[in-house]
Amino acid sequence: MGRAACGLLALLAFGVARPVGAENRVASNLSLYSDDDHTDVITSVTRVSGDPWSGGTLEASYLIDIISSASIDVVSSATDRFDEKRQAIGVGGRHDFGGKTLSLNYGYSHEPDYDGHGVGASFDMELAERNATLGLSYALEISKIGRSADPTFSRDLLTHAIDVKGSQILTPWLLADFGYSLGIQDGYTAKPYRYARIGAVVPGDDGLTGVSAVPEQHPDFRMRHALYGGLKAHLGAEHAVESRYRLYLDSWGLNGHTVELLGHLGWTRSFGARLRYRFYWQNAANFWQFQYDEPREFMTRDRELSPLSAHMVGLKVFGRIEDFWVFEALQLTAKFDGFRYSYRDFPLLPHRMGFVMESGVEVVF
Repeated sequence: MGRAACGLLALLAFGVARPVGAENRVASNLSLYSDDDHTDVITSVTRVSGDPWSGGTLEASYLIDIISSASIDVVSSATDRFDEKRQAIGVGGRHDFGGKTLSLNYGYSHEPDYDGHGVGASFDMELAERNATLGLSYALEISKIGRSADPTFSRDLLTHAIDVKGSQILTPWLLADFGYSLGIQDGYTAKPYRYARIGAVVPGDDGLTGVSAVPEQHPDFRMRHALYGGLKAHLGAEHAVESRYRLYLDSWGLNGHTVELLGHLGWTRSFGARLRYRFYWQNAANFWQFQYDEPREFMTRDRELSPLSAHMVGLKVFGRIEDFWVFEALQLTAKFDGFRYSYRDFPLLPHRMGFVMESGVEVVF
């Protein structure tokens, strides 16, 4: 299905006379995620875009994830290592009305125990003689959640996402951006394979006497808020430094803070690099516990809802070669991010370290 969408877009790109200045693009990215919690993910993304009419762009993408995991979540739930594949397609289009852009998109994702459909729309406009921008977007995702080897298990989840963002040129060398995001989840928000622990550990042959495991239970409703902003200062024509902050709050009592610092280096107009450091901290959801004394309405041992902090450092290099072979341009990227998470109240995995490597190639014609 993804190949068919990409093929259709390619036909549109080649079969329609292109407007002056229009570009067609084909891009491919390959990434590897690996951590010391025995989880590996290989992701391949292919994107095709074309400008079949003046001001208009059509896009299509195909993604495949190959996941292999024996993480502590999997093992502690008495489940063996699992290997699975996720596939997703996306199609969309946008039109520039001269300082105002309208975009529409659709996506579908499939896993052995999950199916999701999503639609979205966004509107962006330039203001104050192109010294400011304002954007508004909305997305809706309809998910069907299952459980492997259990055809009777089926749960629904509805997710809404609204984002308002803007930017303002403050001086010839300083740019500010800001935004607010609202997310609403309604339905099944737990994981069918994760269990909460109830009871006190009593010495015994297996060390778990007196402890029972029950499927985790989350509230059926979650409202998320995020405020974010940043400043980007240009240092000459090719270099820049950037700082960003994000505040997160939700109806489960969880709040988080993200600080990010970036440095953009341009050796030439066609080759450059980006350095970044990111720090994240959060408290726990108000119903999270590693182990419960007695049954409660909502229970989870999801470590991502526990108190945690994280550090990430990364390097990205990129280059563009004009008039490459039969193409207008060839663009290459390579990226490496290393991270370390600390889970203060999760003794089964106090720390998690890993990396993400990514390479990409894009041709313009």
